[in-house]
Amino acid sequence: MDSFRFPEAEITDDHDQYNLVQHHESHQIIIIDRDLHDAAKRGEFSAFTEHEDHLDHLLTPHKSTILHIHINSRSDHDIFKPISTFVEEILAMCPSLLKMSDARGDTPLHRAARKGDAPAVKALIKCGKNLEEDTERGVQGLRTEMLRTKNKKGDTALHEAVSFCHLDVAEILSEEDNDILCYGNEAGQTPLHLAIKRRHRPFVLQMLDKYRELQIPDCGDRNGRTLLHQAVISKDEGITRAILRKTKDLCKQTDERGWVPLHYAAKLGNISIVEALLECDPHAAYIKDKNGRLPFQVANPSNYRLIVREIISWCPNCYELVVNDIRSKDGGFPIVVILVFPRLKRFIGEILFKLQGHENNDVGQFNQEELLALLIWRKTFEEAIDVTTSFTPETDKAIELTLVAATLTATVTFTAGFTLPGGYVSDKGPQQGSAVLKKNPAFKTFVIADAIAVVLSTSAVFIHVISVLKQDKKFSLFLLVFNLILYAIIAMLIAFMGGIYAVLGASDGLAIAVCVIVIGCSFYFFPQLIPDLSVKGRT
Repeated sequence: MDSFRFPEAEITDDHDQYNLVQHHESHQIIIIDRDLHDAAKRGEFSAFTEHEDHLDHLLTPHKSTILHIHINSRSDHDIFKPISTFVEEILAMCPSLLKMSDARGDTPLHRAARKGDAPAVKALIKCGKNLEEDTERGVQGLRTEMLRTKNKKGDTALHEAVSFCHLDVAEILSEEDNDILCYGNEAGQTPLHLAIKRRHRPFVLQMLDKYRELQIPDCGDRNGRTLLHQAVISKDEGITRAILRKTKDLCKQTDERGWVPLHYAAKLGNISIVEALLECDPHAAYIKDKNGRLPFQVANPSNYRLIVREIISWCPNCYELVVNDIRSKDGGFPIVVILVFPRLKRFIGEILFKLQGHENNDVGQFNQEELLALLIWRKTFEEAIDVTTSFTPETDKAIELTLVAATLTATVTFTAGFTLPGGYVSDKGPQQGSAVLKKNPAFKTFVIADAIAVVLSTSAVFIHVISVLKQDKKFSLFLLVFNLILYAIIAMLIAFMGGIYAVLGASDGLAIAVCVIVIGCSFYFFPQLIPDLSVKGRT
């Protein structure tokens, strides 16, 4: 074997990053030299004719064969051109190269699929077919074995094609063996899982429609999520309905959290997918997760009303299960209501009125709307906050900052009340000391708004002081203080615009510009901040 020498330091397999290969128990591995390595890259068949009896022994330090080297060396421009006859000639000489794996467990087909090299993929499949048909040297099942071979990550060539978004190659592979569409890797993900996750909607729909006999697996990935779970999480109604047409059983399949697809649809607030799942199997709405929550109990707060109504319209007994769960131990009904959902205030008022004077309240006295209002609370939405809950250390810090904001607002507005825009009348007479602009409508707006801001901010400080003295730390008080400060700031902004308008005059474009800026910024920032603040006090 003097003709074979170890390669120089720079001769490596560009694609692999593994340690040097060890000698195989059954045969000796010959490290391919520089000349043969370059010949394999160029596809020079003549360089290997004298090595016919040991072609499968010629490997790189990372266990790549000459077929791996040749496919890996094809550039991005080459993958759009027909592949040379090198592959066919080499495989005719040594068929076992077709299924040999490198250190990563990748076959030549894995390499070609990962690169998106459609001509190489077709050539390898064609060679596999030809070798199967060769009665003298053929290997039965070689093509199927090649297509279904998994690397060390459990990925087939189809997994690789889908993962790297080479859908043309994925179609070629699936046409040869559509069963591998449902083959899972180490993470439990099938090629269809990956396609849905990467939002390859046309490919998925085409596969589901083309192979109608395809059995959708009920197995899940490492998180226990099935294809239907993944379709719902991807918010793809088309794929969701296509899967449901093939199998309805997945509607009740739970993942490791105990969530059925309907839990995810409700959580994501996708009403159309919720409808599709309920149309297929309404009983999924009665399945509880590992925390005992029904799908409508995890509904997205931004769209909770539609989600809850839709689920209860299909499954009217859902809310009764929750009502029974949240009854107190002595049979009473807990009177806990969240005020952070404005749409519930009307129902809250009616409920509290009915609860007055009742020690042991009967659920039967409430209508369905009122029951829904009571259910939209912390046990229903994990984002909600119990108004009777004491503060956490993080919330205490937020309260301190709120007090600072209230104090600053009170100070600014109080000072502005005596530093009137336009100044005072200095001439002697009955009007001396009065405001110069007191008859100006904009000035009157300034005075009224500033007075409101002073009262609200001062009240916020007062309530905070009283709550500290009484050691009454309830979130309801924090909400009250927060609302007072919020309205005080709004009033302060109105006072600011009124003062600017009074001083500069209605005809001055600068006054109008300032007012537009203040209003514009307020409309931009307030809607974004207020919803976040309403849910930050979670215990």
